[in-house]
Amino acid sequence: MLDQLPVNEQRDLARQSFTSVAQSGAPLDAHRDLSIDGRRVHYETIVLPLSSDGTAIDMLLIGLIHSAQPDDPPEPRLQRGAGDLFAGDVV
Repeated sequence: MLDQLPVNEQRDLARQSFTSVAQSGAPLDAHRDLSIDGRRVHYETIVLPLSSDGTAIDMLLIGLIHSAQPDDPPEPRLQRGAGDLFAGDVV
C-alpha cells in the first residue's frame, strides 16, 4: 500500500504515522496539509490500532478524508438537531 502513494513525502509521513500507532497502541487523528503536483491538499486521517488476540497490535484501521477545496473550512463532524441528546448533556 505505501509504495502506491504518489509522493515520497506522503509515503514517509504515512509510514511514520503507522509505525507510531503500532508501537504506542495510541490512536492517531491528524489534520494535514501536503503539496502534491504543485497543489496544496488538506486532509484528515485517523489510524486505529487493532489486535486479533486483545494484546499485540497486528492490524491498523485507517481512514482518510480529503477536503473538497484546500482553503475551505472543515465540515462540522456532527450537527445537532432539536431534541438530540449527547453524552455529557444535562437533562
